[in-house]
Amino acid sequence: MLSGTTFCHFFYFFAAADDGLVYCFDARVDKKAVYSIKAHDASVTGLQMSSKCPGCLVTASEDKTLKVWDVAADKAAFIADFPKAKVGKILSLAANPDEAFTFAIGGDAKDNNFQVIDILALSKAVQAHFGPRVTNPTFAKP
Repeated sequence: MLSGTTFCHFFYFFAAADDGLVYCFDARVDKKAVYSIKAHDASVTGLQMSSKCPGCLVTASEDKTLKVWDVAADKAAFIADFPKAKVGKILSLAANPDEAFTFAIGGDAKDNNFQVIDILALSKAVQAHFGPRVTNPTFAKP
């Protein structure tokens, strides 16, 4: 069962499944996935493309992790994960339309069910991999 979709660029879009898989589809080709990735150990509850960084896909899951992927090529490459989100099972994910690396997550924790995460500030792997792709005020700050 699919739990969400998001467009990447041109004709490509991603679909998240409740078995932890994320599928990449070409909208011009009927029903056959271009590729799939085992993104999480539980249902993928959110997937969003960065608003300003080409190829940066972020996924969220009930396994309590947020993961970052590079999908600019013909297959996905894992870049980083954030297993310490303190919102419990992650139930929703949203990309900031103005900042390339800022995402909001919502979860099922009673005491702390919302968090804003700057994936660039929290991960040297994200900085090294995606930093050169985007000119962003967040990235330019000391």
